[in-house]
Amino acid sequence: GVILLGDSIRVGAAASIERLKTRGAKVILASGDRPNPVRETAEALQIAEYYPLSSPESKLELIRKIQRANGVVAMTGDGIND
Repeated sequence: GVILLGDSIRVGAAASIERLKTRGAKVILASGDRPNPVRETAEALQIAEYYPLSSPESKLELIRKIQRANGVVAMTGDGIND
């Protein structure tokens, strides 16, 4: 037998991301998860830029890099290491 576990995308997430995009926000997905699930989630939510296998430290560096280039960053997380 095979057991397959996975997370589901929260109801309303796609609509929320679309609203952000229509307001000019660039949406990026950074996750500590493996590449395939992160890619699948990004594709399902129409997020073009994504970073799998991201540690809390690499997420912070990504935020700092975006801040240096663009100034304003809003970040949300789903766990205590975010």
